Amino acid sequence: MPTVPLKLRALAGLETGVIGALLLLGWFTLDAIYQGQHWYAFPNLWSTLFYGQDAFRMRAGWASAAGIALHFCILGFAGLAFGIVWRWTNRFYMTLLAGITWSMLWYWWLNFGFWKTFAPLLPRLMPQPATGLAFFLFGVCLVRVPLRGERFARSLEPSPPVLLKERLEEVQEEPVFPPPLPLPVPAEEDLPPQTIPEKP
Repeated sequence: MPTVPLKLRALAGLETGVIGALLLLGWFTLDAIYQGQHWYAFPNLWSTLFYGQDAFRMRAGWASAAGIALHFCILGFAGLAFGIVWRWTNRFYMTLLAGITWSMLWYWWLNFGFWKTFAPLLPRLMPQPATGLAFFLFGVCLVRVPLRGERFARSLEPSPPVLLKERLEEVQEEPVFPPPLPLPVPAEEDLPPQTIPEKP
């Protein structure tokens, strides 16, 4: 596999993190509807980081948008970090195990570190086992990071240079205009008889 630069690894991880965040947003939306809540229940819950307990009384609006933006930022950064720190290999099962482990560690850090410090209510209100399964699915999504980075690297590889002399020879061999078609030669019996004009 081609050598993948650090910036392309980070880009592949960021893209995968955003895609995983989109899938998890759909997962939490379905879970909220299944529990008989509004579809924006989880985005408003995430926005307690900005709005505090006022987010529980707000409907779909700025609080929901803030929660969704925070959700994409957190998981996008998780994917970016995975693309940087993971040993670059395209072995499926190794990457799958590493992605799930990374996602579970990220989930543990959010619950006992980030959320506990800035939004203590959130870990206690997030439903289980839906949240744990969501981060498990996010870890599965991280499998595509090495393959995506490899595709980025291949797309940026320079094409092999063409020697100028060989290109000039090809141009000289190529005809500029098509050769003229030969004119048909009439047969002798098709020629009109030659007549000599009479002198006056």
